Amino acid sequence: MLTQRQRFFIDAYLLCGNGTHAAIQAGYSDRSARSYASELIRKPEVVAELARRRAEVRRGANGIAIRMAEDMAAMAFASMDDLFHADGRWKRIEELDPETRRAIKVIRKPPKVRANERWPTTPFVLYDKVDSLDLLGAHLGHFPQRRGRPRKGIRSGGGSFGQAMVPHAPKPKPEDDGAPPTD
Repeated sequence: MLTQRQRFFIDAYLLCGNGTHAAIQAGYSDRSARSYASELIRKPEVVAELARRRAEVRRGANGIAIRMAEDMAAMAFASMDDLFHADGRWKRIEELDPETRRAIKVIRKPPKVRANERWPTTPFVLYDKVDSLDLLGAHLGHFPQRRGRPRKGIRSGGGSFGQAMVPHAPKPKPEDDGAPPTD
């Protein structure tokens, strides 16, 4: 059974990752915090509670990662066809399915249109397909890690294709004897 102070220690330790700081946050004196932290970290009930709470956080993080992948997939695979009725009229936002609504970046205010006229512009702007596919692929681990400046796109409001990413050239390895290599 955990004491109240041990629970405070676990809460603080999960936030900061430092035993001494967590012990101070839990109410132990500054002078003895390091030794108490060392003791607490070895207690089986504290270890078990830390493991349980970390697993809980991982489950929550996995849920977030799944939701992110679903949102990126909705943005990447959305089609303008999903925004129209069969007769060519725009659907209202309430008529769209939830996945299509997640793919909408902007809803434009409708212009003043006479009764028999069609809207001159689209009321919906979808996220950029290329950027969305790129994000989804990177999230799922299909693309190697990019180096250099981050690509402009959904995250920063940049252009469609952003900046080309050129990997850095590998650093030359120093020779053992310090002399340049000979052919």
